[in-house]
Amino acid sequence: MAANGKQGIKRKFSMLDEQFESAYVENWRKTSQYKVLGSEFEIIKSRNPLEEIPQAVEFEITSDDFWSLGLGTKFNIIGQFQYRTAAHGNDPAGPWTPVPATEADKVIVAPNWFDFLLKEIDIFHNNAKINVSNEGRFVFPFLNCWKYNYMHPDQKKKLCPMKEHPGNAVPSKVGNAGWSFTAESEWLKYSPYIFCAKSINFTYVPMDLPPLFQNTSYFEGEETQKVLPMPILGPLLIRFNFIDHQENIFKKKTGNTNEYKFVFTKFELEAEKLRLSKPYFNSLINKKGLFNYQGLTKVMKAESIPNSSTAFISTIQKTPFPEGMFIFAIPKSTLSGLNKYASNTTQNVFDLHNISKITFTYGDEVFFVKEPHIGQINNQIIESKIFSDYMYSPPFGMKMDPTKITLNEIKNGAVNTPYPCAFINLCNFGDKSRIVPILSDGSIMGKDLDLQIKFEFQEGGSTNDVAYIIYLYFTDVNLVLDTRTKGKPFFVSPYIKIH
Repeated sequence: MAANGKQGIKRKFSMLDEQFESAYVENWRKTSQYKVLGSEFEIIKSRNPLEEIPQAVEFEITSDDFWSLGLGTKFNIIGQFQYRTAAHGNDPAGPWTPVPATEADKVIVAPNWFDFLLKEIDIFHNNAKINVSNEGRFVFPFLNCWKYNYMHPDQKKKLCPMKEHPGNAVPSKVGNAGWSFTAESEWLKYSPYIFCAKSINFTYVPMDLPPLFQNTSYFEGEETQKVLPMPILGPLLIRFNFIDHQENIFKKKTGNTNEYKFVFTKFELEAEKLRLSKPYFNSLINKKGLFNYQGLTKVMKAESIPNSSTAFISTIQKTPFPEGMFIFAIPKSTLSGLNKYASNTTQNVFDLHNISKITFTYGDEVFFVKEPHIGQINNQIIESKIFSDYMYSPPFGMKMDPTKITLNEIKNGAVNTPYPCAFINLCNFGDKSRIVPILSDGSIMGKDLDLQIKFEFQEGGSTNDVAYIIYLYFTDVNLVLDTRTKGKPFFVSPYIKIH
């Protein structure tokens, strides 16, 4: 029996106790025990010539070294915003010149503008695409806007250390105070860093693209990123696919006929390679088994709900039960790559969703027979739960900026923010165990079943001309390297079955 009378409970050391304990001294002079002897840096250029406005940029990676996927491995990009006067009648277009700060009250660049220049980013191993998420083209820049805005400041400083970084180009305020031409708006405060009449330089780590980006928050707390064992892998190929029409990221003030573009002058991969002790290097390349990489898996479905609908049912087939759902609306034209930022009239990143309630079943099993329940996102009791979930079980497992999590921002599906959304946490408090259907013993969670989601809308119905984006997510292991067969390593996802 413990001294305090409680069986099996061990009293924690206090600061009072600690002052009497001897400090541990690490013998750093014993170099025979070193695993890492140092690191070297390599610059990898794209395998195809870099064009000013590229269709694709590819990086082929082969190496005899283990790569540290730490803060030293990232892309380095240099480019310039340029403009010219358009052709009028017999007058030809003017020459392209760097955009000065004085243009900022005539044209706005879309939030998170670099991601919006991309269709998608692909990574291949031995010509096989590595799939850790099921996500359509063109949608991820919208989600990344939300993530850049709400991520913890320490994470953002690591990902976006330069003032001109596109991740710093995201609104946090609604309406004219955010991304608008209005004096003192967030756009006009950011614009001098990119409209500076010279080239801009920023580093870039693609969010949630493993193995370059691991875990759910970038180097937050005690999270670290696992090495990439290049000596036992075949070639890796990373491909950036760009949109066809750059003008889609610009919104011009009425009467402005100038033309704008962003031109690339450098796009390189900076890699940190580890110098390992010979015994440790040999032990690693001969090690066989399954190596897990922690990270985010996203399963996305887009629904074009008929305008002004009062209710709608969406079914996601044969899926593991997720940790949560995150739902928002964006212009329907996004799905075909035809969306233009010039069409944005609200200054918001997400469109209004007008959702009043969400109910769902898994394998036809219901979760609630009483109200209120967690799908009633506008209920006062549930809003308080959502507030707690943002703090302790946030969307996508991302550590949040606590200053931006307020009851006012949560209220009515985040309608008071540039990011109206519905967030439903499907885990119990304290860990990743899932809530279970009311008549189930829990065995249902061991199966992949249909998740049916029913939307009910407030007065006026569903928003016109938008696509409702449904994200399911998993935040444990999203990539496994299988080295059990000598000479034939391969990557597999525990959740995404199409490869």
